Amino acid sequence: MLLINRHITLKLLLILLALALIGCKNKLIPEKDMVTIMSKVFTADATESTVSISSLYQRRDSIEFYQSIYKPMGYTTQQFERTIDYYVNNLDLLDQLLDKVINELLLNETKLNAELTDYRRRQSEEKDNNLWNGKKFWFLPRDGKQETIDFRIKLKGFGEYVVSADVKVWPDDGSNTCGMSAWFEYDNPSGHPARTAEKHVFYTQDSVFTNYSLSIACVDTSATYLAGSLMYHYPKKGIREKHAEVRNIVVNYYPLPHTYHIERSSPINDSIFNKLKHSLPLSAKEKGLKGK
Repeated sequence: MLLINRHITLKLLLILLALALIGCKNKLIPEKDMVTIMSKVFTADATESTVSISSLYQRRDSIEFYQSIYKPMGYTTQQFERTIDYYVNNLDLLDQLLDKVINELLLNETKLNAELTDYRRRQSEEKDNNLWNGKKFWFLPRDGKQETIDFRIKLKGFGEYVVSADVKVWPDDGSNTCGMSAWFEYDNPSGHPARTAEKHVFYTQDSVFTNYSLSIACVDTSATYLAGSLMYHYPKKGIREKHAEVRNIVVNYYPLPHTYHIERSSPINDSIFNKLKHSLPLSAKEKGLKGK
């Protein structure tokens, strides 16, 4: 008898739980969440047509189109339909809801405009930050059978300098292991500039444009110029006609904190740049720049 009573009690509990769950599903969507949902609905339809509560009410099949908006928030199509019906039948509450939706849309628009302005500013800064002032496009051998595309740029200050370019090298290129190279030069009383050890990034001869980049850090007060070549090659006897294209050449500068500046009257060994690699600014690291 006790076992039977427990069985009946368990069944009653399960029935009550099921009814409770059904009741929850039939509840209206709270106003706060409805404002969020309707803001997303208006935004989703903005590029196609003008959406309204009445259009949703008249075209019930269109409600299912917005499942991706309200379902992730834990609501069913039935709840969304019931809530729409509720507001259509209570126009004063509908006006209040739409006022809040409009305010939400205006707030979102303000945020979007701020993000767009910030994006354009960063794009402009990126463009203005390009220190490359030479020819922007090279096609070899037309622009020189053995052209190395050398550069020498006055330093803006202490920090990381990143040289990058889109490069395509054909398999028949006659260079002996061509690539990008860079170093820093220093003023020298003898008249011959002293320099750090070169850094290199080598190209693949596969007839495909690839973006290559090379970064080098300046922490020495005696450094004056960034120099290098975009089509560096090892010495080779005989004719070495090149076959390559170089475009979108960019030299960016990312300042280092003043605490990393080193006052010296003579050039320092390039190994110190490697030791400071961990302290480079995030702006450069976040770009994921790397050489291939």
